[in-house]
Amino acid sequence: MGAGRNVWLVASSRFAGIEEQGEVNLSRECFLHLDVRPLDDAQIGKLIMQWYAAAGRARARMRKQQEEHGEAQAREQGHKLMAALKQRRGASMMEVKSTPMLLTLLCLVVERGGRIPERRVDFFHHCLEILLGSWVDERQGERVLSAGEALDLLAPLAWWMHTRGRKYDMSEREMRAELEKPIRALQDRRERGDKVPTFAKVRDWFCRGTGVLTEYAEGEYGFMHLNLQEYLAALYAARSGALGPIVADFASDWWREVALLMVAMREHRMLGKLLTHVIPTYWEQEGKHIEECIREALHRELTPLLQIVSWYDALEYCNALSRKENIEECYKIEGDRVEWVEGEGYRLPTEAEWEYACRAGSTIEYWFGNDEIELESYAWYDVNSGGALQPVGRKPANPWGLYDMHGNVWEWCWNMDDSHEIQVINAARVVRGGAFVSRARRLRSSLRDRDVPGLGDQGVGFRVTRGSPRTLSLNI
Repeated sequence: MGAGRNVWLVASSRFAGIEEQGEVNLSRECFLHLDVRPLDDAQIGKLIMQWYAAAGRARARMRKQQEEHGEAQAREQGHKLMAALKQRRGASMMEVKSTPMLLTLLCLVVERGGRIPERRVDFFHHCLEILLGSWVDERQGERVLSAGEALDLLAPLAWWMHTRGRKYDMSEREMRAELEKPIRALQDRRERGDKVPTFAKVRDWFCRGTGVLTEYAEGEYGFMHLNLQEYLAALYAARSGALGPIVADFASDWWREVALLMVAMREHRMLGKLLTHVIPTYWEQEGKHIEECIREALHRELTPLLQIVSWYDALEYCNALSRKENIEECYKIEGDRVEWVEGEGYRLPTEAEWEYACRAGSTIEYWFGNDEIELESYAWYDVNSGGALQPVGRKPANPWGLYDMHGNVWEWCWNMDDSHEIQVINAARVVRGGAFVSRARRLRSSLRDRDVPGLGDQGVGFRVTRGSPRTLSLNI
């Protein structure tokens, strides 16, 4: 290098590399704080195509095929993924596809035979299934823990970090303190002779075998992405019912995603429990966030009100709507036990009320007539739906102004016999109306079916009414 030349060096570092006592000190000369901008559409496309090309070459080498052939097949997959993502303009998956790390994980999920998830909670679930399972197997690495055992360790660890406002600075000593006892507890669940691994082996497997944890600086660890930490913290909250920190800091950005992911885990039915705590305190200043939690839990898109929702979810939604308007709730919900109490709030229609509203004064097969040939003009079903839910209002309303009473989605009703007593736990509930995949005969006004109350289905939704049966005011 010639004398007198100016030599410029650029040093880059994650915040973890220049951290002092828990706070990033950027006051030193020559350090500039920069955040990565979200990817635009062109960058998203470029990353997808480059990822699939590299994955295709690698897979071809593994199968001892020509790399060009593998790359061509992979690029075709990449084009299909790009086309599918262009149809996904909803906010739910926007951050996933505009963040390099998360978009890379999305490519991994789809490349291994999965579909583009509709919701973030499903996306992170599939990511962890791959990282803790098939990813390890494909790399011929040692499976130190089962996926279930790994989640049992990672979820409490994520909760520990999140309740302390930590992201990437957990020391090895802190990790050991949080994991050693749960690791030893795994022995009770394993067969005799199948010994549990040491803390060091688990740590290395999480970091090098799965990539779920990352050593950001020497001896300092964190999750590979903050969203993954938020998902696992939400999983812990949903499993344990630990709502305290979420409720206390409900207005903070730090807990926003955890709350959304938690209520989206429908099998744990956390929406009603969360709303009970946050609506009285936060409704005025955080009403939009509360509504966002409801939409996330009930998966509301531009299709009918709900896409996948259980009977219990529908009752909790009715109670939340009543609380929002300061009217008496109709349902007393204690775990799986539900009682319909006399109240003027929102509720599900009884089966008799639903049919009365559907018929709109008619006594024929469908509200518009008896001929199945005409049904295509009035309802969405297997003949014309294209196998997908359709936006409300594209078919004519019945004479009382109610849309989609026939087809599109089955609709939950209160119960089998219209009684008000405490219901038998998990007894099947009536659904009416037929769905977008149903045959014409199953859309008749009189036809009834049943579904399990604790489960949801893409073809089941609901509509609400208000008041007791004697003072009925349909809001459908």
